[in-house]
Amino acid sequence: MAGVNEARHGRLLSVVLGLLLVALTFTVYAPSLNDDFVSYDDPHYVTENAVVQQGLTADGLRWAFLRSHYSNWHPLTWLSHMLDVELFGDDARGHHATSLVLHTATTVLLFVFLLRATGARWSAALVAALFAVHPLRVESVAWVAERKDVLAGFFGVLVLIAWGHHVRTGRVAGYVAALVLFAAGLMAKSMLVTWPALLFLLDRWPFARELPLRRRIVEKLPFLALALVSIGVTYATQRAWGSISSNDLLPVEARLAHAPRAWVTYLAKSVWPTQLAVFHPHPALVQDDWRPWSVATAGALALLAFLTAGALALRRSRPWLLVGWLWFLGTLVPVIGLVQVGAQGWANRYYYLPGIGLGIVFAFLLRDLQRRRAGLRLPLVTLSLAALLALSLQARTQAATWKDGVTLYEHALRVTEHNAVAHTNLGEELRRVGRTVDAQRHFESALEIDPFHFVAWTSLGLVHVGRRRWTEAEESFRRALRIQPDWPDAHAGLGFVYGATGRDKLAEGHLRRAVELAPEDARFQNELGLLYARLGRVDEAGQAFVRAVTLAPDFAHAHANLGDFLVQQGDGTRAKLAFEQALGVDAELLPALNGLAWVLATAERAQLRDGERAVALATRCVTATLRSNPDYLATLAAAQAESGRFEAAVRTQAEALAIAPPARRVDWEAQLGAYEAGRPRRSGLR
Repeated sequence: MAGVNEARHGRLLSVVLGLLLVALTFTVYAPSLNDDFVSYDDPHYVTENAVVQQGLTADGLRWAFLRSHYSNWHPLTWLSHMLDVELFGDDARGHHATSLVLHTATTVLLFVFLLRATGARWSAALVAALFAVHPLRVESVAWVAERKDVLAGFFGVLVLIAWGHHVRTGRVAGYVAALVLFAAGLMAKSMLVTWPALLFLLDRWPFARELPLRRRIVEKLPFLALALVSIGVTYATQRAWGSISSNDLLPVEARLAHAPRAWVTYLAKSVWPTQLAVFHPHPALVQDDWRPWSVATAGALALLAFLTAGALALRRSRPWLLVGWLWFLGTLVPVIGLVQVGAQGWANRYYYLPGIGLGIVFAFLLRDLQRRRAGLRLPLVTLSLAALLALSLQARTQAATWKDGVTLYEHALRVTEHNAVAHTNLGEELRRVGRTVDAQRHFESALEIDPFHFVAWTSLGLVHVGRRRWTEAEESFRRALRIQPDWPDAHAGLGFVYGATGRDKLAEGHLRRAVELAPEDARFQNELGLLYARLGRVDEAGQAFVRAVTLAPDFAHAHANLGDFLVQQGDGTRAKLAFEQALGVDAELLPALNGLAWVLATAERAQLRDGERAVALATRCVTATLRSNPDYLATLAAAQAESGRFEAAVRTQAEALAIAPPARRVDWEAQLGAYEAGRPRRSGLR
């Protein structure tokens, strides 16, 4: 009976510890639920991804499995984002909640795995708690675009649980489950490619398997085969998208020299996790005097060799030390920079799974000390709680930097140097809210650091476009294309500049190239439609606008442009629908308000007209623009005439004529005469 009670007490304690882990995780990350999306990758993954924005669909399912996008093939990650859109739309709180739930679930599963594998309840709980609250994991949880991290982590720990079940019971079901879950994890993020080696490590500790070496290798071969396939697909995808740095940009010797320094950086930040940013520039890319073989590299190699030798020397008496240390070193191999993807020297998110190994080292070292010296129990418990408290507070502080894009990038610039990416991203945030002077300053700072930053050149070009500095804008876009000839945003920008300066053939060529390079980007279809509409190529304009709104049903401007196009074609019914769809997305979009008011005031079909509503809508446009837009004034005049207020219509039309462009004057003078004669406008055409 005593044994039964003890087992029951142990299960109850484990449940309580699991609930405490859940509470701890939610307490630390709760502020992130109110974070917004950020401009760094979130648009590509969610907010401006036309396929994801449709939610869970059959077409989206095929796209996720059959297409690569944005340098990655990870279908389960895409499906996860699609499900969030299906459930929450573009409410960022729901997307953040999903990531937090996944991270919390992985925390509890890690506790379950270590408890079953080692029987060391308190050590397992400490490893899981460190996993939950370490500040280096904030990026993976708080960044919506890093859903792939928490999803792969969830599957990765499930693999360990299934493998442990297979080891304990010998049942094939556990083996098959581990293999299936491993495949799922690879389809969330290829970071799990090191898992076959990790399973081999776990055979030594905590499972202490006595199987012959040959058998232990053979049983891992299916896992290895899946890993090799994932490596091949990932490499081919990232190479096709141009994400892998060339040897000219980053020589092999520089990568080899930097790798040990990166390992030591992760090790140091695991102990003292401060000065963390969304992007840490690679030193070889931003410092002209950075030497590949340096004292720092030699020192890093010496430290890693010393720690590895120590773990090997103690492998028999303390096998958890070697397993935890090699877990950390080995699972970082895919992201340590030997094959460089991107321009970062190291990244917080890469610590998400490798850091578990260091957690094992810390927790089981404390356990070992306590078992050897019982008097250390209270100090070690105090140390553990103090470490968890310090890490939790730092994690909450770090999570606060993800509140929005401006906060995130300003923090990055405070804690890093030579950060062209942070300057560019902050500039983009400021440009979107109209702070163009500040935005230009940040783009220029980025280019001082990295003259080959083609995104910064493109963004600087957009600033010049906003100021109608066509020569400067053209040069900026051309500089971007000299660096990256297949950059669609620069082609689109150059196409816009050429269109605005009357070079229509060149404009069409660059806009069509942008569409070819990014066929799923509704922005480029919309710009091409505007060009075709201006050139009078009616069929092509209509097709481009329809493609734009099909790709992005929430693209309000595209709906408004389609409405304007349909007005010119005399199709008031469909134009009204297009304007209403635009306003359903953005109720304050002035072109859509004006377009709908025009249809309600001038449509030939009486069923479409509503003079009073047209006056209300047109008045909003005129008021918002301080009566400075002649088109909005002309629409208000037409609405006043439709509602029988001809004297007001005459005054408003005369006001529009006073500031009208030459191309409109003849038509508007004729319309003024019609209002003076008491006749409303009925053509519906502008």
